[in-house]
Amino acid sequence: MKKTQGVSLITLVITIVVIIILAGISFYNGILKNVAETGNTMDYNEIFEVSEAVNQRALLHRLNANSYQLIGTTGDFYVDIIIYSGDTEIKKTELYSSSNGWYQITENDSPYLNLEKVRKTYLVNYNTGEVVSPEAITYENKKYFTASSLRNAMAGNEVVTANQYDDVKGVNRPYVVNGMLPVKMVSGSWVVTTVDDPDWYDYAASSSSNGNAWANIMLLDEVELEGVSNAQIRNASADALDGKVVTKEGSMFVWIPRYSRGEIDGEMRIVYSKLTDDYFPDETEDNVLDAFEENGIKFTGIWVSKYDASYFEK
Repeated sequence: MKKTQGVSLITLVITIVVIIILAGISFYNGILKNVAETGNTMDYNEIFEVSEAVNQRALLHRLNANSYQLIGTTGDFYVDIIIYSGDTEIKKTELYSSSNGWYQITENDSPYLNLEKVRKTYLVNYNTGEVVSPEAITYENKKYFTASSLRNAMAGNEVVTANQYDDVKGVNRPYVVNGMLPVKMVSGSWVVTTVDDPDWYDYAASSSSNGNAWANIMLLDEVELEGVSNAQIRNASADALDGKVVTKEGSMFVWIPRYSRGEIDGEMRIVYSKLTDDYFPDETEDNVLDAFEENGIKFTGIWVSKYDASYFEK
């Protein structure tokens, strides 16, 4: 006689319960991972937005100190930070003092910096543009405390085009990293292009079919393209986005290549620099804008907000 052996009801119930528990653990871990990644992205965006706002406020302060005072609380601020020697963490305490230009800003200062309410407290320096987060921001399993160190870490090998001199156009090329979308105006609409597009920029209007063209980029904060959502844009390749029409603009910036100004044949002229070599190098005559130099460091160009920002006066 053949003996048929089936699965008992108790065994079946136990198996189902175990599957449900394992599925629940996997789902829970997935939620935690997504929450952590979302939190990290919010941290990245916020510290970079604060950095941009600080630089904008510093510029307005230089133009009109009475109307645009420096925002924040003064004092001596101690922050426990971590620096790395290879993969080894080194803990140290740094002093950020107002005697060296540091201010503390909180969510209450947000309106005066034209920011939505910030979630954290930051230390900012209007002289250097640096922003410090007393709470560590994690990126690729390492902890960062300053906007500059985080920006450098995220740029890493993700540079789309290194800034260098364009021999054909006679101007310093824009410095572009991942997260920036090169765009150009076509028939009244912004269209995504590539850094190699000859019509993306031409400050002398010597070769561009559209005449004088400035290099423009959009950030990925709110940008949407025709048939492409913001979430899809963040995972798409540059080639896949080339030629897409912008339906919702992100934060927009224009590249200002380094230049100097001076008199040629009795007429004031502007001449673009070759990297950091200026045609009119005499700094005593203020031939080079202050924006192209900071603390002894010369910039080959700067990204500037495309549209004017409105500020609360304080």
